[in-house]
Amino acid sequence: MPQFHFAPEACALIVVDVQVDFCSPTGSTARRGKPNTRMQTLPDKINAFVREIYGLGVLLVYVKSVFNEARLAPNVRFFNAMKGIKRPTQEGSGGEEFDRLDIPADAMIIQKEAADPFTATNLKHILDERHIHTVLICGVRTEICIDATARKAFVEGYNVIVISDLVATRDDNANDEQYALRYIDAYVGFVMNTAQVKQVLS
Repeated sequence: MPQFHFAPEACALIVVDVQVDFCSPTGSTARRGKPNTRMQTLPDKINAFVREIYGLGVLLVYVKSVFNEARLAPNVRFFNAMKGIKRPTQEGSGGEEFDRLDIPADAMIIQKEAADPFTATNLKHILDERHIHTVLICGVRTEICIDATARKAFVEGYNVIVISDLVATRDDNANDEQYALRYIDAYVGFVMNTAQVKQVLS
């Protein structure tokens, strides 16, 4: 692993999609019989990490997916209909709410409808206004929105670090998750655990 350090005030922690429908034992993932035990443990781990780095100057950004069928693009509606997909985290369902996160009052909240939080949001403006050059990414699901966030952040010009012990997916998607992490580490950024990230910020 390369030895480097980043000024904490030039970094943002982006917490992606830690929401009831994905991470809660009563959310839609669990109700559909999909094993999500790893995602269930994530809120507490992220809260603990935020407590450790809070005060260093890292910008905290919490992202959630909120879908409304009426706002979906025609191609997305067509895709959903043909595939028989009903997207989770529907607006007003309760499943779109953050799950067990202790969100500091000074954190930024971003609502998204794409896999990544840059598309059709003001996230890039927020980061650039604060002179952020590095994003630390955690949350769910590793092979979908974490992967998309890492790729988009790299294209937008940011250094990318994905925190390996603060991302998760469904228990039955472990192979896809490992492929995504290998891709990210090879082509768009760095995959580090929390101990390594804290060293980078020191």
